[in-house]
Amino acid sequence: MTTGRRVPRRAALALSGGAVLGAAMAPASAGADAGGQRRRSIATAEALYRALTAKDLDAFAAVWAPDAISRMPVTPPGEIHGRDGIVEGIGFFFMVVGEVRMTWQIRPLLNPHEVVSTWTMEAPLLAGGVYRNRGAQIMRIHGDQIVDNTEFLDTAAFLKAFGQH
Repeated sequence: MTTGRRVPRRAALALSGGAVLGAAMAPASAGADAGGQRRRSIATAEALYRALTAKDLDAFAAVWAPDAISRMPVTPPGEIHGRDGIVEGIGFFFMVVGEVRMTWQIRPLLNPHEVVSTWTMEAPLLAGGVYRNRGAQIMRIHGDQIVDNTEFLDTAAFLKAFGQH
């Protein structure tokens, strides 16, 4: 589901952090598949970061559900609805940076559909300078696709690299 409006460049660039916090820890789901879903959730988060470091737009798109929501509560754009908008944003980011270097740690939460991660990123800006950031995010994953992502990143570092507009 998309909002029907174009994603501003700032929105696109904020997605580059891949960091999200917002979902609360929940009790583990009952059932035999909890361990399997937990492994899929971790693998999906890994795939997200691998796609970012490879600047692989198709792989990045594959980890998002069509109606996914990505939130950055303290960094523009705030919230993006739908895989198309999320992918458009990161596509712009890929166009303005060189090699993307990242480190990350992923931890499962009690709910097998949720993981929390911390990450660092460094990418040279093609217009000059270097984008450096770090953050944390919580992803809710169904099967092998992210349905909800809440990300907190260093807003000052984002604005220093990409400005106010």
